[in-house]
Amino acid sequence: MVGADICGFIGDTTEELCNRWIEVGAFYPFSRDHNNKGSTPQELYRWESVTKSAQNALGMRYRLLPYLYTLFYQAHVDGTVVPRSLWFNFPSDESTIDIDEQFMLGDGLLISPVLDQGVTQVTAYFPSGIWYNLFDDSIISCTSGCTNTLNSDLYTIQVHGRGGVILPMHASGSMTTQQARSSPFTLLVLLDSNNEAEGTLFLDDGEQISIDTEDAVYSLINFSVSSNKLTSTIIADDYTVSSSASLQKVIVKGVTSSPSVVKVNGSSATFTFTSSKSELDISISSLAITNALEVTWQ
Repeated sequence: MVGADICGFIGDTTEELCNRWIEVGAFYPFSRDHNNKGSTPQELYRWESVTKSAQNALGMRYRLLPYLYTLFYQAHVDGTVVPRSLWFNFPSDESTIDIDEQFMLGDGLLISPVLDQGVTQVTAYFPSGIWYNLFDDSIISCTSGCTNTLNSDLYTIQVHGRGGVILPMHASGSMTTQQARSSPFTLLVLLDSNNEAEGTLFLDDGEQISIDTEDAVYSLINFSVSSNKLTSTIIADDYTVSSSASLQKVIVKGVTSSPSVVKVNGSSATFTFTSSKSELDISISSLAITNALEVTWQ
């Protein structure tokens, strides 16, 4: 549960520094803009540019809260850390050992921030695999690890999802965690080179008093994709989500051609395919995220 005080604690920040800091700080496990009483106020709304950067980065953070919350559950179960050095996830890739200007959240997200003044590009290392940019839909594919220089203007941070991972997300950003929790879910499926992916979602009521009891109520769902079929496996089903927090859509990235038929639990489903993004967008109707799920595309 780590994270420095965003924009700095002692001394006065600058507009550009606060821009870049909120972009990376939005992906700290502990994310807080905070400084001491004697320093110049640095609320994110004090600069128009910082407000824009904060809306972009924090909007994505709030969408990713289900994934982040699940990582904390996994840390509770087996001690696996939430923010990770690249070498933690890729111990056989010696190129990752000295990297200290990128980090990962779990094994699914790679964060590559700009850390120098006046810079509008970032040189990022990508371990072997397929990497999907969560903001601009670009795709990077590396067979044995590669280094790329990416344009990152003042309002841009590079956040890439790892191929082979399914990210449970909220459908849109929110102003509070309470609002986010009541919004619909999206499953973002990031296919690897074998057209496979997997992920997990942990759900409870988010209240400390419930977590601390022996009879904690929660739901735990595993998702997997293989052979153009997404299925869910219900591990625990004690926490019931509200009707507004149903599964709204499944987005599959890495699909190379438009399917002719898409089915959800055996019934035909509405979908769109965008070839420029290699993206299949499947609409889901009135289905709780905790219900059994089978999605196929052919």
